[in-house]
Amino acid sequence: MAEYKLMLKANLDRREELEYDRHWRAFLQMAVQSPIGKGKSQRLRYSKFEKFYNRAKARKELDKLFNPKSESKTEEESRVEKIIKYKKRKRGDE
Repeated sequence: MAEYKLMLKANLDRREELEYDRHWRAFLQMAVQSPIGKGKSQRLRYSKFEKFYNRAKARKELDKLFNPKSESKTEEESRVEKIIKYKKRKRGDE
């Protein structure tokens, strides 16, 4: 299971890196083609790449997918645990 989680984390990091590269290319393309204003007051829509793509925020979102804050069990797992507890109580094990 640990190896699986490690492979999953590596895959998510790879995806994030690809997404970063795509956004970087889009930013450069956009920087050339989309000035705001007219005449002498022209400026770029995004002055910094970080305003266009917040890498830290994107990484946090991916980490939420990989490590949710409350690693709650699925509905089925919790139902099975409740049944097991009920049967133990009924037998008098607890």
